[in-house]
Amino acid sequence: MNEELIKYLDEKFQIASKEREEFNTRLENIEVKTASLEVDMKEVRADIKETKDIINQLFNRIDRFLAILEKLDQEFTIMKEDIRRMKKVIKEKLGVDLS
Repeated sequence: MNEELIKYLDEKFQIASKEREEFNTRLENIEVKTASLEVDMKEVRADIKETKDIINQLFNRIDRFLAILEKLDQEFTIMKEDIRRMKKVIKEKLGVDLS
């Protein structure tokens, strides 16, 4: 009976030892994957920061472009009014309708 008990316990210890080794292997794989994920996340964060910087630069350029466009629109409106007045004066003074 002692031999049977020893044999039974030995089998259980071998099974437990094998399961522990498998668990350790899986745990090591998880640790490697976690380390790899941390490296990937650092790269993603750097890419996101660079993308944000580029977007900010783009918005600044768009703002400057819109300011220039608005100024040109104002100048064009003023020029149209000046031309309208000049046509009126030419018509009154010279009798020539430029419309």
